[in-house]
Amino acid sequence: MSIQLKAELRSGKTRSAIRGLRNGGRVPASVYGKKISSGESISVEEKELGALLRKNPHAVIDLVIGDKGTQPVIISEMQRDKMSGKVLHVDFHQISMDEPITSSLPVELAGTAVGVKEGGILTVENYQVEVRCLPRDLPAGLTVDVSELGIGDSIHASAIQLPPGVELMTEPTDVIALVVAPQKADESDAGEEKADSEEASAAEEGKE
Repeated sequence: MSIQLKAELRSGKTRSAIRGLRNGGRVPASVYGKKISSGESISVEEKELGALLRKNPHAVIDLVIGDKGTQPVIISEMQRDKMSGKVLHVDFHQISMDEPITSSLPVELAGTAVGVKEGGILTVENYQVEVRCLPRDLPAGLTVDVSELGIGDSIHASAIQLPPGVELMTEPTDVIALVVAPQKADESDAGEEKADSEEASAAEEGKE
């Protein structure tokens, strides 16, 4: 399912022009694709973009550019401020609804692992995987059940149930999550005692 996002053409590319856009609540952006050889400079409403990103940042977007009509696109790159996390610039990639696309999708873990109930710790190795499919078949996300994982067990990308028409591009053997045993108290104490002993020895050497 696609999401509509309205855009406006922009001509000013100077720092002051871009700053003015951002101060006015808009985000500078560019559109690239087969039908757009050199890219097209646009801007989108910051609030609308934020709502889209919260809902599904990997969705196919019906980008409405002024009176130029609607173009199906996906977000190919996004720049954020390192301190605030605010979106500074977005690159949209124009796609064809009849041609497969490759996209990264978030993986949600379902269930409570048996190993966690036994005191183990669930560790996530990969929060997303890469898939390939037609735009209309692109899901918002994927789910993998971890409820049967015991301590020392792991679950791989191959265990993810994919919808019809969706192909996994990530290596099937890539670990999504695993349950590790908790550190034993005596091992932790031993490590602390060793560290204290080393510090004491270093202090004695310093006195000499």
